[in-house]
Amino acid sequence: PGNRRNPGNRRNPGNRRNPGNRRNPGNRRNPGNRRNPGNRRDPDNRRDPDNRRDPRNPGNQVNNVTHHTCGIATMRLSRLFISPVVLLVLGLAACAGLLTPAERSSSAAALAAASGWRMAVLDTAPFPLAAFLPDPAQAGEVLTVYIEGDGFAWATPSEPSLDPTPLHPVALQLALQHPGGHAAYLARPCQYIEAADCAQALWTHRRFAPEVIAASSAALDALKARTGAKRLVLVGYSGGGAVAALLAARRADVVRLVTVAGNLEPRAWAAQHGAAPLTGSLEPAGEVARLAAIPQIHFAGERDSVVPPALAQAFAARFPAGQRPQVRVVPGQAHVCCWAEHWAELAPAAF
Repeated sequence: PGNRRNPGNRRNPGNRRNPGNRRNPGNRRNPGNRRNPGNRRDPDNRRDPDNRRDPRNPGNQVNNVTHHTCGIATMRLSRLFISPVVLLVLGLAACAGLLTPAERSSSAAALAAASGWRMAVLDTAPFPLAAFLPDPAQAGEVLTVYIEGDGFAWATPSEPSLDPTPLHPVALQLALQHPGGHAAYLARPCQYIEAADCAQALWTHRRFAPEVIAASSAALDALKARTGAKRLVLVGYSGGGAVAALLAARRADVVRLVTVAGNLEPRAWAAQHGAAPLTGSLEPAGEVARLAAIPQIHFAGERDSVVPPALAQAFAARFPAGQRPQVRVVPGQAHVCCWAEHWAELAPAAF
């Protein structure tokens, strides 16, 4: 009775054999979550790169902007030989939260200025378009024009943004690393500038509409006039790939077409993601006959779930057997990450 043989737990009072959890104080076996510090099992959101759950907002440009710009994007900018001061300005602005349209424009301008480029507003109809090019403009026979993606087109999966200026201008980063010759960057409608004719349809269902292609073509003429170029190479990123293909089919001065994660099958892309059809937009697939004579290469990311490689492959399969463009699937590449980092390696095959 009363545990007379061991009253008060005399053989181990106060848990003397392991007081204070001496065998593993402070969780010594896994202090600081050593088994997965910094979320090592899913760094950089590897389980959902490019915001696979919301393909209409590639790169998770809304919810992941702070992580994306404060971490990954800052690393990317540093590889473009940008000064630490510019990196600090861009990083601090992004880490404060979602950038406003003015801040996005300022960030792009700072990025371009670090490489000696400046912004120009091209007086095109039916609306103006923004461009970046070296200052002073370089003269040359061939001008390579990089065309931006859809940008910040959607604020939520169901609500268009108020301004499509990109949070992460991939095409601009590629243009600033152009390996040789003369290059310029062309934005999409209503990116970086405000215009009276900026309707949300221009960055949603009518993003590839005839008026968009007409304005973009006029912009190419303006860039040629500024640089004295006679021929063009077009490089389109994401939705800019469709614009580049549609422009190439309508012009006689395009000598090469390159797309990077390009959306060359908009109708199939919308159906694949369960999105509303792009009513009023043109289809590059309808231009196969006029594109067949133009040398092409289309880069697709192996891990790109926004614009999967199958779409570029389906586009290439529309061409006759002897005229099919090359589709190069880049291992490990997603929709946004990491084209800018690897462009120096990929560009020789493009040009």
